[in-house]
Formats: sequence, C-alpha cells, structure tokens
Amino acid sequence: MIVLILLLLVILMPPHGAFSAERQPPLQLSWTNNMLTISAPWIPGEKVEVWHMEAFCRPGSTKRDWHETTVPHRTTLVSASKKGDQLKLNTVVEPLVNCEHEIRSTADEVTLTYRIKNLGLETADVDWFQPACIRVAKFTGRNQTNYIERSFIFTQKGLTFLDRIPRAEEAVYRGGQVYVRKGINLDDVNPRPISSVQPANGLIG
Repeated sequence: MIVLILLLLVILMPPHGAFSAERQPPLQLSWTNNMLTISAPWIPGEKVEVWHMEAFCRPGSTKRDWHETTVPHRTTLVSASKKGDQLKLNTVVEPLVNCEHEIRSTADEVTLTYRIKNLGLETADVDWFQPACIRVAKFTGRNQTNYIERSFIFTQKGLTFLDRIPRAEEAVYRGGQVYVRKGINLDDVNPRPISSVQPANGLIG
C-alpha cells in the first residue's frame, strides 16, 4: 500500500480584520461529478474548483498521446461530514487498483490523504497519478493568458513567479508547463513542455 499526503494552503487572508484560524469556520468542501469545490466567503470568487481525480498514468507518458497513457478509473463519494470539513472518496482504477482518499479542511488549509493498494495478483500498469487540476482564474484575479503573473514555485533562488521563468515550448501538447523535481524520470511526466527550471520543493501556489 502507498500512502500519499498532499497539503493545499490557502495563502490569501480575509479582506477585513485580523485573521485568526481559531475564530474562523473550516473551509467548506463538496464533491460532485469529479469536481471538488473549496469555498469560503473571503476567497476571491468565493470558491476554488478542483478537478479531482484527474488521471492515473502508465509509464513512458512524456512523448505519447494522453489517451494511451491514462488508465480508466471511476471515483465515487463515500461520505461527507455535516460540518462540510471532511470528504471520503473511493477510486477504482482498472483492473484492480483501489484508491481511498480523505479530504479534510481547517480555516486556512486543505489536506488530502491517499491510500493506494493493488488488489490484484499481477503488477498494475500504473506509474503515477495526477490528482488535481485547479481552476485559478477567479482566485488569482487573472485569466488563462496571464494567471502565471500571480503563480509561483520555489526554486534555488526562493519564491519565483512563473512569468519570470524561461518557458519551454516543444512537447506532444503545446501550452502549459511541467516543473519536475530532481530525481524524477523525465520519460514519465505530463506530455506538455518541460521547464528547464527545477522546483526546490513540492509547493506551487
């Protein structure tokens, strides 16, 4: 079994008064039709939508058609707390891989925990997965052409905005950018342009 924990940090503060996580209700979570919604009155646009889960992928994905890379999967909602601060979902990845995921929220963060297990007797042809595609237009106050002005990764120079990083262009699919940490096989990543700049940690915002 593989256990993976991701942490989404909401770094914008409410526009009025001092922010205290102890006095604020948890961010509200909902999920339907593969769309996770994180909402609060103080979030720009009042909500952030996340396509979750997006894709489970075979190795050798970088230079191959996306449809040949992705493994069919189906996600269902198991339970949702009355407070709106916890979701449990289950994903079945063909043929016999099972992924349990729990999503929890506090006033200023969302934690996603995945437990992945192959229930079959043979090795599953799943090398990596892409759990979330976040829609950030309203959150950043920008659109598809310029949202990178308010998006960042951490490089060896520290926090670096994406519009100040040289962009690669050549790939199976044009547009977007893939930032790959040291030690990851470049043959097994998303088939969009791979940046020459390596992130220093796993945080992107």
